[in-house]
Amino acid sequence: RGWPELRRVTVTGRSGALLVEGLDAAPVRLADSVFALGVDYLLEMGEGSRWVSGWTSALSAPAALRLRIARPGRTDTLLLPIGPRG
Repeated sequence: RGWPELRRVTVTGRSGALLVEGLDAAPVRLADSVFALGVDYLLEMGEGSRWVSGWTSALSAPAALRLRIARPGRTDTLLLPIGPRG
C-alpha cells in the first residue's frame, strides 16, 4: 500500500511451490519446483555479523532471513531484511 506495515506472514511449501501467506487474500507464489528450503537468521546488521540456523526469541526478530531454495539443478538465495526492531 506504499508504506511500512507490521504483518505476520508465513512461508510454506505446498505441492512443490514456495508460498507466502498473510500479504494478501491469496497466497503469493515465490517459486515452483522446490524440493528443499533452508532458513538462516541474521543476528544483527554489520560487518562480522553471523547467520545462525535457528531463532528462539519471542521478544525480538532477527535482522534478516536468508532462504536457500533448492530446485532441480540449482539453489537460489532470497534475502529478506526484517526492518527496525523494538
